[in-house]
Formats: sequence, structure tokens, C-alpha cells
Amino acid sequence: MPSRKIVSRSILLALLTMLAIVWLIPLAITFLTALKSNEEFASTAMWSLPKDFALVENLRFAWDTGKMGESFVRSLTYATVGATIAIVFASLAAHAMVQLKVSRAFFWFLLIYSGTIFAFQMYLLPLFYMYQKTGLYDTQLGMMLFYTAIAIPFCLFVLRNHFATIDREIVEAAKMDGLSNFGLYARMYMPLSIAPIAALFLFQFTWIWNDLLFGITLAKSADVRPIMAGLASLRGLYSANNTPGVMAGALLASLCVFVYYNVSQGPLKIFMGDSGSLVLGFILAVFAIRFNEINAAGQGYRVLQSSPSVSIAVLIVPLFDTLRVIVLRLYHGGSVFRADNRHTHHLMLRIGFTHLQATLIIVTFNLIIIALAFLLDQVGILWLGLIILGICLITVSLLDRYVRKKEALVTQTEAA
Repeated sequence: MPSRKIVSRSILLALLTMLAIVWLIPLAITFLTALKSNEEFASTAMWSLPKDFALVENLRFAWDTGKMGESFVRSLTYATVGATIAIVFASLAAHAMVQLKVSRAFFWFLLIYSGTIFAFQMYLLPLFYMYQKTGLYDTQLGMMLFYTAIAIPFCLFVLRNHFATIDREIVEAAKMDGLSNFGLYARMYMPLSIAPIAALFLFQFTWIWNDLLFGITLAKSADVRPIMAGLASLRGLYSANNTPGVMAGALLASLCVFVYYNVSQGPLKIFMGDSGSLVLGFILAVFAIRFNEINAAGQGYRVLQSSPSVSIAVLIVPLFDTLRVIVLRLYHGGSVFRADNRHTHHLMLRIGFTHLQATLIIVTFNLIIIALAFLLDQVGILWLGLIILGICLITVSLLDRYVRKKEALVTQTEAA
């Protein structure tokens, strides 16, 4: 009989799979709707695959007609400026409380941090009346000031605690070398706080970008409101007449934060794990199916003889790497769902490449495979697929052999 541990793991895996499916369903429907034309959306089921690729037209509708493009730029400005200035002011205050030992430092800390204690709804009426009296209502300056102020308390909380952990001996040594108080701040505390500053910037940037409540309270003009307020206006005006355009606007509104999380380094890259891979895999699968349908109907710019193999060439890196890792995990008796360092980019990192360099090399390889697939389109589906598979097998085998030799050489050198 299976052990209790195996049963509990199986139940947990089943529950997590169900939760992942529940999470992916609305995202998949949103994306499928954004791909369809308005006429097709009205005449087909919402989960059906699109027959006409209308994503570009829907994005253009949201960008121009719905003025999401202007809102996109404004939110980018609000989030970048607000998060940056808040971190600067919070770091100065944290330095004063930790290093300068200002009078009643803990009282001032509690006073500033109390801004995070109360519900945000309590600020709406006082802020609204204050903004009206001071002329900041419905202005971009007013929005940037608010977003900066609302982000300072949490930034102060994090940076003050981090500054307090910096070794006092290092600080005293720097002071003996002649560093002034501002020199300590600029040349010691800030460089030693890159990680928390990066995390704070990402956190505050995301919060400001996703804000709707204050965006609709402190501004009424379309040329002042942030992107979430613009998306709400787009939905209110066009949801009954152009649902695909509204869904395209929703995808556009989520694009910036999605990209920012995934160009970040280290632990900040939180989305592109299994969930992100599933989403992108679904999107690429839809594109591949539609690509083959268009080619079969003779509607493409160029009719291909080996369309299935060409579409595989476009997706060869994730497809081949996934199949290769699954085979290796099964061969070594492990679970196919357990993370490891057997992926192709892991091999390149072990050689010494950076993440960016490995990405550029993999993208270049994929482009070469795509170009080769178009050049050899006439050889047939089977032969073209075998050629692509053979190239990938040879390339990865050579890469794996080189990694093993290099690591063996390093081991011998260290032993000597």
C-alpha cells in the first residue's frame, strides 16, 4: 500500500493542479476574447478558438479610441516618480533615525509609519477637500505628490530596519577615514541596501500602477487619471459594444508590471515560474494552431509545404528543452514536477554565462532554426522535423559534454 506521505503529496498535487486551472481559466478566456473580432465574439462561445486574428486591431482600439496609450504613459510616470522619490525621502529619514540619532527618533518613526495603519478609505474625503482647496485636484502634480507620500511610510519601515542591521564597526571605521554623515549615507548605507531598495521599488511601483481607488477620487479628467481608472472608463463606455477591445485593454494594463517583474533579477522574478510558463505555453499553442489553419487555407503571405514543422521550429527551444528535461528526470527516477538545474539555460550558466547572455544565445539559436526551417520548407514535414530535432540533439549534447569537461577540470584543479 502507498505510504501516507505519497498519498498526502498526491492529494496536495491534485489540489494545486485544480487551483492552477481555476486561476488560468479567466486569464485564458480574457486572452481568447482579445484575439477575436467583435463580430466573432458575438457569434461564438467565449472558450472557442478565434478564427480571425484581431488582437492588433483590438489593441489599437484600446490604445487610441479608449486612450489607454496616454493612461499607460501617465501611470508609468506616476509609478516611477512616486516610488523613486519615496525611497529617497524614506532612506534619508531612516539614515537620520539610525545614524544621526535625532531626538525622539522612535516617535517620529511611529508618526510616519502610522500612515499605513488606517484603512485607505479614511483618507478619501480629507484628501478630496484638501486637493480642491489647494488646487491639486485633477492635476498630474497632485497625483505624483499623493503616490509619493503614500509610499513613504512602508519604505521607511523597511529601510530603517535594514540600516539598523549594518555593522557599527564598519560605520565607525568609515567615519575614522573621514566620511561625513552624508558620505556615510551615499557611499555606505545606500550601496549596502541595493536589494531592499530594489524590492521596495518593485513593490511600490506595482501598487501605484494597480491603484484605482485614488485614481478616480483625486482626478476626473482623462488626461490625468492613471491606467486603471482609464481601464474602468473603457469598460464602462465600450463593454457592451466592443468586449474584445476592453479585454485587449485589460491585457495592455497588465503588460507593464508583467514585463517589469520578469526583467528583474533574483527573487523579484516571481511570475515566470510554472504559472507563467503555462500561460505563455497556452498563448503560443493558440498562435501555432492558428498559424497552421491560415496556411492550410492558403491565406498566408507565403504558403508553406511543411507548415507543422515550421511552427515546431518557432517553438523548438521550449518544446525540446521540456521533453529533454522530462526524459532526464524520469531516467534518474525523479518526479517530472520537481525543479532542478537540467534545463539548457542552466548548462549555459554553469559555463559562466550571465542570464542575459544565455538568453541572447538561446534566442539567436531559435532564430537560426526558424530561418533554416523556412529555407528547407520543400523537403517535407517529416524530414524537416527530423533535421530540426537532430540539430537540437547534437547542439545540446555538445553543450552538455563541454560543461562536464569544464567542471571535471575545475574539480581536478581544486584537488591539486
